[in-house]
Amino acid sequence: MREELQRLAEEVEGNEEEAFRTLRSSPRYRLGVGARHQCVFFVEVIVDLFPGGKVDLGHMERCVVLLSVLRKRGYVLSCGEGRTVSAERELTMVEVEEEAAAVEVSARAAMG
Repeated sequence: MREELQRLAEEVEGNEEEAFRTLRSSPRYRLGVGARHQCVFFVEVIVDLFPGGKVDLGHMERCVVLLSVLRKRGYVLSCGEGRTVSAERELTMVEVEEEAAAVEVSARAAMG
């Protein structure tokens, strides 16, 4: 992953405002890593509260579990586009790989 993060940093140096790569994507959530100017790296999880446009209380309960775990890990939660919640945490390049792996485990446990 270190090479991928380095490529993201190079994209940002090439006048991009932000560069992002998706690590895992499902109809319920997306997990990825990104970079911004001045070597700022981040892990982001986007949770779809209403996949397929349907209200599913069981899914919403799982969303609350995952978002609570992320908030405890230091993620900033915000309303995303439409029916999503975005959770983001800035980290150093060294921390990103371990954090992304830990969050993937939590997301799979909560969301299936």
